[in-house]
Amino acid sequence: MTSGISLYPKKLFLLVLLTLILHGSVVLNGFAGDDAIIFINNTFYRSFSNIGMLFSQDYTTRPEVLIKHESANKGSGSIAYRPVLSLTYFLDVKLWGDKAGGLHGTNLLLHLLNTILIFLLLSEFFISPQAAFVAAILFSAHPVQSEAVAAIGYRADLLVVFFSLLSLGCWCIFRRQGAGLWAAGAVAVFFLAIFSKETALFLPLMFILYDRLYPGNFRAKTDSVWFLLFGAVMALYLYCYVIIFPNQTVLGVWGGWSLLKHAGLVITALGINLRAFCLPANLISFPGLYLPRLLSAVTIEFWVLFFLCAGYFIWVIRAIVIKDRPVFWGLWFLLTYLPVSNLIPTWNPIALRYLYMPGIAVWVLLGVLYDKVYQGNAPAFKGLARWGMVLLIGLCASATFYNERLWKDNMTIGLAWIAKYPKDHKGYEVAGEAAVNAGNYDDGIKYNEMAIALAPFTDETPSAPVIGMVKAYLAKNDVMSAELYLRTYMKVDRYPVGMFLLGHIFEQKGDVAAALHAYADAVQGSSDYKYGEDMIRLSLQFSEYAAAAWAFDQEMARADSIETKKIWQYVYAHYLNEYVYDDTRKVCSLNLR
Repeated sequence: MTSGISLYPKKLFLLVLLTLILHGSVVLNGFAGDDAIIFINNTFYRSFSNIGMLFSQDYTTRPEVLIKHESANKGSGSIAYRPVLSLTYFLDVKLWGDKAGGLHGTNLLLHLLNTILIFLLLSEFFISPQAAFVAAILFSAHPVQSEAVAAIGYRADLLVVFFSLLSLGCWCIFRRQGAGLWAAGAVAVFFLAIFSKETALFLPLMFILYDRLYPGNFRAKTDSVWFLLFGAVMALYLYCYVIIFPNQTVLGVWGGWSLLKHAGLVITALGINLRAFCLPANLISFPGLYLPRLLSAVTIEFWVLFFLCAGYFIWVIRAIVIKDRPVFWGLWFLLTYLPVSNLIPTWNPIALRYLYMPGIAVWVLLGVLYDKVYQGNAPAFKGLARWGMVLLIGLCASATFYNERLWKDNMTIGLAWIAKYPKDHKGYEVAGEAAVNAGNYDDGIKYNEMAIALAPFTDETPSAPVIGMVKAYLAKNDVMSAELYLRTYMKVDRYPVGMFLLGHIFEQKGDVAAALHAYADAVQGSSDYKYGEDMIRLSLQFSEYAAAAWAFDQEMARADSIETKKIWQYVYAHYLNEYVYDDTRKVCSLNLR
C-alpha cells in the first residue's frame, strides 16, 4: 500500500488539497447540532476521572436524560456502546478544552486519512490508479460525506471507516507476505473498528470474500485461527451491545408497527439514500430526524426499487459463484449498509452520515466504470466520460463546500433548515433555541411558536420549543405568558427543567416559599448544576439556611469528582459571602464539607 506514496505523489497532493479546501472550514465552526448537548451541556468528557464510566452501565445516554435535563453528567451522549469513540473525545477535550476548532480538526484529519487510505488500498484489488483516484475524489467530495465530517458528535462514522480500512489493509498485507503479525494487527484494529461503531460488524465476511476472489496474490495459507479470533471479537461486541449495555432506545421506536410496515420504511429509506448518491447538487445534510412518507406498493418508485434490489442480489450471488472481483465492493455496500438500514429501528431512519461507509463501494464501482469507459476505443465516449466526471465532481464539491459552512452554529443550521423545509418544525426548533441562547428573545419566541404549531400531533408537544418560549418570556419579564405556556404545553411535574422554570416564575412573582419548593423538586430530580445553585442563591438571599444546606448536601453527595466538590464549595461560599457575610475571609475560614 505504501507504493502509492512514491509512485503517485501528484495524485496524493491533489487529494489532500481538495479535501482541505472542501472541508477545511469546519475548524472555524462552533458546537452545533448534538455537539452542544455532548460537550457543552454535559460534564462527562470534562474530567479524565470519568474514563472509568466507559465500562459502566452509566455509559449510554437515554434520550429522556437530555430532554428532561435530569443530570449535568449525561454520559457519553451515545445510545450504543462505542467506547473507542468516547476515548477520542476524552483525549480531544484534554488537549483542546472547550475549543470546538480542535475537535473539528480531529474530524478533518480522520476524513483526510480515510481518503488517502482508500486511494492506497485500492491497488491491492488490482484497480488502476486512475479508477482509484476517481473513487477517492468522490469519497472526499460527495456531500453525503459532509455531515459526518462537520459534526463532532458523528465522529463514529469517521472512526469506523478509518479502522476498517486499516484492518483490511493489514489483512491484504498478511495474505501477500505471510507474516502472522499482520493478521494479528487486522484482528486488533477490527476490535477498534467495531467498538467505534457497529457498522463494522460484518467486516470479517469481507476478508473471507477477499480470500475467495484474490487467491493468486497469497503467500500465506488460510488459517482458521484468525477467523476464530475475528468471531470472538464479534461475539464480545454483541454480548456487550445486547446484554451488558443494551440499547434501550430502539425498543420503543416504531414499536407498534407491523413487520410489513417496517419493511416499507426500510425500502423507503433506501430510495431516499439512493437519490442522495445520484443527486448531489441540491443535497443538504439535514434533516434526518423525521419519519418519511412510506412508499405505496402501487407507485412506480416502489417497483423500481424492488427490481433494483432483486437485480442487485442476483448479481451478488452470481458474481460470488464465478469469482467476479467487483462483487467485493458490491457486497461491501450490502454488509456496511445493513447495520444502518433501519433493520433495527432508530430515531434517525435517514441520516446522511449512515452512508459514509457504504458509500465507499459506490465510489469504487463508479471509478472502475469510468476507467473502463475512458480506456475504451471510442473517442466520443472517452470525452463524454471525462467531462461527465468533471461535472459530477464539480457539483459534489460545490454542495459539500456549502454544507460544511452550514454547520457553523445552530442558528445557521436552523435558518437553512427552514429555507429548505419550511413546513418541518425541527428547523424552527433549532433556530428558536439558538436565538434564546444568544439573547434574541423576540426571534426566539417567533421561531418556537412556529415549531409548536408545526409539530406533528402527538400526546405531548415537543419540550424544547416550550422550554425556549418560557425562557424567552421570563427574560422579557412577561411572567404571565411564561406560566401560561409552561402549564399548557408541558406537564411540569414530569421534567426537572419544568420545575426549575416554575421556580423562576414563582420567584419573579415574589412567592419565595413556592419558588424554593419548585427548586427543591428540580434538585431532587436532576443533578443539573443550575438547579442546585439557584436554590442555594435564593435560600441564602432570604435567610432560609436549612434549605440552602439541604441543596448543598444534595449536590455534594452526588458530585462525581473532587473537582466538582470544590466547585460546589466555591458556589456555596460565594452566596454566603454575598447574602450573609460582609467579610470574604469569614467565608474562606468556614469548614465547608
